[in-house]
Amino acid sequence: MLERTVNGSRYAVWLPDGYDPAKAWPVIVFLHGSGECGTDGLRQTEVGLGPALRRDPERWPFIVLLPQKPDQQSMWEDLTGMVFVELNEVRSEFHIDEDRIYLTGLSRGGRGTWAIAAEHPEAWAAIAPICAHGDPALGAEVALLPIWAFHGADDDVNAPEQSLLLVEAARVERAHRREAGLPVSGPEPRLTIYPQTNHNSWDRAYAEPDLPAWFLSFSRAKP
Repeated sequence: MLERTVNGSRYAVWLPDGYDPAKAWPVIVFLHGSGECGTDGLRQTEVGLGPALRRDPERWPFIVLLPQKPDQQSMWEDLTGMVFVELNEVRSEFHIDEDRIYLTGLSRGGRGTWAIAAEHPEAWAAIAPICAHGDPALGAEVALLPIWAFHGADDDVNAPEQSLLLVEAARVERAHRREAGLPVSGPEPRLTIYPQTNHNSWDRAYAEPDLPAWFLSFSRAKP
């Protein structure tokens, strides 16, 4: 992991095996949960996507940006500006594929995935929120994005109904658009529910064999 600082915020960057600056690389932005907040610039790499990258780097041919939320009081949607500043820093330092930028996160970061994608749907090619919570209306706001959500059936921190409602809102919005004769692009939203993971559905989610290829199968919709 590369450690970086911009405007006083610490973040980490993962470069894929064989990174070649002559090639444009897809990017994943990963939003951590509340337990990884801080200012050390490293804790957010130790839970969720970071361990999956280290465990099997060949599965992940992406540049990965791992911002760190400084405190537990703030929500990721309060820090959208910080996330985009850091993404711009990655853009300036590395050769990225502008049409293949993906957003994922777990727990508090799963909520942030829905919220930041709803605020800036044009920025992302696909999203993968994990064990999230949030206003179901956010699902309708991102209904045209490819969505693969994950949750634990026995999650006692964020009930699985949270993801069910968010995904269902996206499905309903897509149906309403069809009924109104409006264009509906992309796949139907997916939701995978795991038994016996409790809150930690992220290890199962990031071990999904098809997840990296699922991301790569989508490019950002042109306006």
